[in-house]
Amino acid sequence: FKTPENFNLPFLAKSIPDFWRRWHMTLTSWLSTYLFMPLNIRLRSWGAWAVHVCILANMMAIGLWHGLSWNFALFGLLHAVYISSSLATQRVRDRLAKNVPGYGFFRRYLSPVLVYHLVLVSFMLFWIHSLDDLDHVITTFDGVFDWVRSHPTVRVAAAEVSANGFGFNAIEFCRIAFGILVMAFLHAVQKKDRLAERFLRAPVFLRWSFYNVLVLAVVILGNYDNLAFVYSLF
Repeated sequence: FKTPENFNLPFLAKSIPDFWRRWHMTLTSWLSTYLFMPLNIRLRSWGAWAVHVCILANMMAIGLWHGLSWNFALFGLLHAVYISSSLATQRVRDRLAKNVPGYGFFRRYLSPVLVYHLVLVSFMLFWIHSLDDLDHVITTFDGVFDWVRSHPTVRVAAAEVSANGFGFNAIEFCRIAFGILVMAFLHAVQKKDRLAERFLRAPVFLRWSFYNVLVLAVVILGNYDNLAFVYSLF
């Protein structure tokens, strides 16, 4: 069975438009074909404003596709602002890359970090049910920053991590850190097409051993306390 590619290392994207070219590619390509392009053709007399209006319509559709709720509409609106801002500043950033020493390095290696955190901020909107929830999340982050500022040497310890508002203990924190490292390693391997090809040509025994290890990891490390799936109510 051959399925269309749906995700292409989205968390390595260097801009929000690049992120949406990598994230949920089947949905974004469908909307581009049947919403963005027809609407852009119809509004072409509006000039540059037509593109921004089409971006807003497209991203609002993506947000509301997840559910008819104000938080999903706000998610779409936020990403429309992200994309429009990125397009509006494209020429300025290109000039900075040519004329400002060090900016090219930032753009190549640090912009994915910035994009990643901008996306994480928008993902908070998936889980909130009221403005009080959003205020609680923001207040929690303020507590983290206060904790970092109050410690000359930032150290990871169970008491400190629990005190900053996240509620993790040392074991949970290590599991999260290990998961992030595994994800980063898999992303690095995925970028190397030759490694992927070699893996597919490996003996059946080795490949299925790896598959079984992944299945066991899901069974052993899986979270069975909260079975609510993000799309279960959509």
